[in-house]
Amino acid sequence: MNRTKNVPGVCAQCGGHFDFAAEHIGLVAPCPLCGRETELQLATPEIGTAIPRRMVVWTLVTVLVLVAGFALCVLLLKRAERLADQNRPGRRATVDAPANSNLIPGYSVSPIRAEKGADGAVYAVGEVVNTRNQAVENFELQFQIADADGKPLGVGTLSRKHFAPGERWTFRERIPNPRAASFVALPPNSAAPAGSP
Repeated sequence: MNRTKNVPGVCAQCGGHFDFAAEHIGLVAPCPLCGRETELQLATPEIGTAIPRRMVVWTLVTVLVLVAGFALCVLLLKRAERLADQNRPGRRATVDAPANSNLIPGYSVSPIRAEKGADGAVYAVGEVVNTRNQAVENFELQFQIADADGKPLGVGTLSRKHFAPGERWTFRERIPNPRAASFVALPPNSAAPAGSP
């Protein structure tokens, strides 16, 4: 007994799907669904357009890993820029010392801060204002020099030959000790009014 294999077909008239014997391919026969004459043809298989779920999941994981890696790179780059900016010459090296405006009667002394110069040297930078009503000759400002741990390294002295009343003296003095990191003003040793011996 010879058994005939049925294959899926499609009606050219109504688009309906039905099965017919494989040996009838190419013949004209009535459609079992609409009754009209149609050529018996194989139905074209549906092409799966859906991407496999596993591929979608791995693609999303890959994209998330790349985005996270990029964000981390940007974050690390910004941190490196901040660190480089902090170590740039001319940038303040330490936090300002407390204000010394009441330390020396008749003078207002700003906090003295440490700055690294373009040459790599440390500079003491600050400002003194003569709030007295008279000029001062041979004015000296002494300050304690300390390292980054606060350990004293010595005393520095700045001098000004003539200091007029109300005058603002901004100084930037090179400090020979490269370990210097902070400064604290001390009372001056000699600040005699103009014309005094």
